[in-house]
Amino acid sequence: MSTRAQRIAATGWDRARVLIKSAVTSKMEIVGLLLTPGIFLFMASQRSGFVAGSHIKQSLLMVTGGVAMVAAIEGLSSTASMISMDRHDGTMLRLRGTPDGMPAYLVGRMLHICVRAAAAAVVMLVAAHLAFAMPLPSTPLKWATLVWVLVLGILATVPLGATLGALLDSQRASALLQLPVYALVMLSGVFVPFAAMPRYVQWVLEVFPVKWMAQGIRSAMLPDQMLVAETSHSWQLPWVALVLVAWTVAGMWLAPKMLHRAARKESGSKLAGRRQTAMAGGM
Repeated sequence: MSTRAQRIAATGWDRARVLIKSAVTSKMEIVGLLLTPGIFLFMASQRSGFVAGSHIKQSLLMVTGGVAMVAAIEGLSSTASMISMDRHDGTMLRLRGTPDGMPAYLVGRMLHICVRAAAAAVVMLVAAHLAFAMPLPSTPLKWATLVWVLVLGILATVPLGATLGALLDSQRASALLQLPVYALVMLSGVFVPFAAMPRYVQWVLEVFPVKWMAQGIRSAMLPDQMLVAETSHSWQLPWVALVLVAWTVAGMWLAPKMLHRAARKESGSKLAGRRQTAMAGGM
């Protein structure tokens, strides 16, 4: 590794530690981390019946999908919102003039979000096990599957969220992004078996990483009876790995370019204009 790359990695890690420490000591951050799993578990508790052709409860299908959901929402929505906020409050503008500022910022912010996403998934996993007696992976191989699917899923969604955050021109646009992100996540085999959806919907969702992350997590946590509700009646783990790796590579290539482009478009006059607008709106 070159000296510059080592410096960027070290600075990014230091920035990530500050962000993580701030999150751990923030009541708002902690409440936010617990709120989504709590709401989701309540919704799952209202589900009854079994997945067609199996003895698997609909609630178990839902809470298993919830592990993927909370990680994906952190990776996509939270990343986009935080990047957009950093762009509009002048953080990116200040870092643009700092040597290696933007690469270190990207490393730090992405590490921070990866930790948040992993923590959200663990909270959901533990809460679902305690509240619904959701079975945990039954073998070391299944535990390994759960870990690599979650890691690749987070790595696939965080750069995509960073790219979206770089594209958003306003915090209002960032708020509007929540709707398609939640729709994408919830249609990806979380509320209903993926195979039960119309085929044209499946074709669209199979392009994105969330569906594959949810499927990989189901393979680690649910018995093979669930295969009756899976497309091709298979867990398709090679495809899970291939799609998630492809999104990770594409995102890692695209996100830095889009963030640099967004930073170059920022200026002191734009920042002053936004602050003036915000002050006028608060009067």
